[in-house]
Amino acid sequence: MKKGIIVLLLIVSIFGLNCTTLKGETINKVVKNLISDYQKFSLESGDDVVLTDEVIVQVKLDEEDFSENTLVNPDDQKAYRQAAKEYYSELNNRYFNNIDLINYESAYISKYSPYIEFKYNREEYYNLENYIVNELNNNEYVEMAYIKDNINNKVGNVSTAFQLMGDWDLYDTREYTGEGIVVGVLELGLVDASHAAFANTTVQVYEQGGEIEHVEEHSTLMAAYIAAYDGVAPGASILSAYLLDTMVNEIDWMLDNDVNIINMSFGDANPTGDYSADSAYCDYIVKQYKVTIVVSAGNFGKTTALVSNPGLGYNVITVGSVKENEGITNFSSYVENLTAPKPTIMAYGEDVCSISIYKLASGTSCSAAITSGIISLLMEKYPLLKTRPEMVLAMVTQSAYLGEGVDLYNNGFNEYYGAGLIRYDNFVNNFNNYTSILNLNGRSGVFIHQHEVYLEAGTTFKASIAWTAYATGTVSQTRFTDYDLYLTNSSGVDVKTAVSVDSNIEIVRYEVTESGYYKLKIKQTGTIKKPNEYIYIAMGEAAESVFD
Repeated sequence: MKKGIIVLLLIVSIFGLNCTTLKGETINKVVKNLISDYQKFSLESGDDVVLTDEVIVQVKLDEEDFSENTLVNPDDQKAYRQAAKEYYSELNNRYFNNIDLINYESAYISKYSPYIEFKYNREEYYNLENYIVNELNNNEYVEMAYIKDNINNKVGNVSTAFQLMGDWDLYDTREYTGEGIVVGVLELGLVDASHAAFANTTVQVYEQGGEIEHVEEHSTLMAAYIAAYDGVAPGASILSAYLLDTMVNEIDWMLDNDVNIINMSFGDANPTGDYSADSAYCDYIVKQYKVTIVVSAGNFGKTTALVSNPGLGYNVITVGSVKENEGITNFSSYVENLTAPKPTIMAYGEDVCSISIYKLASGTSCSAAITSGIISLLMEKYPLLKTRPEMVLAMVTQSAYLGEGVDLYNNGFNEYYGAGLIRYDNFVNNFNNYTSILNLNGRSGVFIHQHEVYLEAGTTFKASIAWTAYATGTVSQTRFTDYDLYLTNSSGVDVKTAVSVDSNIEIVRYEVTESGYYKLKIKQTGTIKKPNEYIYIAMGEAAESVFD
C-alpha cells in the first residue's frame, strides 16, 4: 500500500456551497462531511437504525494554540487542563459573539479546544444554507467549518484474552486493578450504571438530554470488559457519554472529570480509509491534553477492510482483532489511504465473554476495550504513563508480539497486524529499558541521538520510537517531524532500519547473529515541526508466542 504526505482528505463533496475570493484566490472554509454516520464495531446486534433530524455546523476557530501561550507545565495535568479551560473559554465566548449565525436550535462552546458547534433542524439549515456558508467563509474568526449532515447511529472471554497477552496470573491474582485510573467510554449509547456488574465500580454518566440518548447493551458490554468485577481493570472508574453529534462536548466533559484513557469502539459506517476531521480532532486532544485514546479499527475485513475514523489518527492507538491462535479475525480492518499504517496493535476480539453481563460478542470493539483495560493496569503500575501518550505508543508497539517471516512496511509494521498482539508481560519486562530525548530544534539530516546496547547472539531485539503528531484539529494542519531509526553493528554497518515518511512510530526488529555492542540511532529528516519535541524509545527482547 503506497503512502504519502498528509493531504486534505476530508472533503468528499461540496454541493452548492459558495466561496470567498480574496486577491484572485478562491477560499472555501466550509467542508460538507458526507461520511458522518457511525457504526458500533461489535457483531452481536442487528441493523436497527436511528435517524436524527439534525445538522451540526462545527466551527474550528482561528485561534493561537494554547500550548504556545502558556508557561504552565503540561506534566502538571490538572493545572494545565484548568489553564487551558480558562484560555479557551474566554476566547471561544468572545469569538462566538462575532459569528453571526441565526435560527440554530442550540450552540455548544468548547472549553478545551477552539471549536463551537451549532445545532440546526435539518429543514431550517437547508433553508439558510447559502447564508450560513457565506457567513462562515467571510468570517475572519473562522478557520474551517464542517457540516455534519445526516447522522445515522447504527445500533448494531476476558480470561482467554489475558492468556494470549501473556499474563494469566495477573488476571487471576488481581495484583493490579486499574485503581485511580479514569476511563472514558464514548459510544453510541450510555453504560447501564445500575447493572450489577458495576456494583463495586464507579460509573459516572453524562446525561445531555438528547432524544435518542439511551442506555445501550453494546456500551455496557464495553465498560464491563474494561472495569466490571470480571473485567480487565475492575478498580478503574468509568465515564460514560453518548456520542450525540460530534465528540467535542462529550470529550470536554471527560476532561472536566480527569479522564486518563478514552475508549471508542465506533467509526464511519461507510469508511473510505481517508483521514478526516474526527481523527484530526482526536490527534489534537492527545497532543494537547496528554490523554491516551484507544479506538477500534473497524469490522470491514470481509468487504472493504478499510479502517474507519477516528481510528486513522496518528496519535491514537487503533486496535485490530485476533483470535485464539493469534491469527487475524476475518472481520478486522487494516486498509488506509495516505496516512499512518493501521492498525497500531492487535488484541483478542473473537467470542469474548463477559460473565457479569452474560454476553458473548466479537469485533474490534472488544479488542479496543480489552486494550483500554490493559493500559489502565499499566498506568496504575507506572503512573508516569498517565501523562505520556508518546511513551504508551512506544511501549505497546515495542512489546507487541509479531511472528517471524511476515512482510513489513518501512516503519516496521505489518499490513494486517500493525506492530503485533499487545503483550502485558513483555511491556513490564522491558519497562526499565525505555528512555526519552528532548529534541530542541534538531537539524535535517543529522543523527540527534544514539544509544549503545549489548546484544547476544540467538536473541531477537526489538526497538520502537514514538512521538506525537502536531495537530490543531484541522485536517490539513496535522503534521509531524520525520525521524528514522537505525540499528548499527560494531563495524558501523546498518543491520536494520525504519525509514518511513508517513508514521510517527518507527520499529526495528533484529535477529542477532553476533554478540556485541550495537548502536540504536535516531536521525531527523527534514525540519522539526514542533521545537522541544519529546521522542520516546522502548527497547528489549522481542516477545515470543504464548503457543511456543
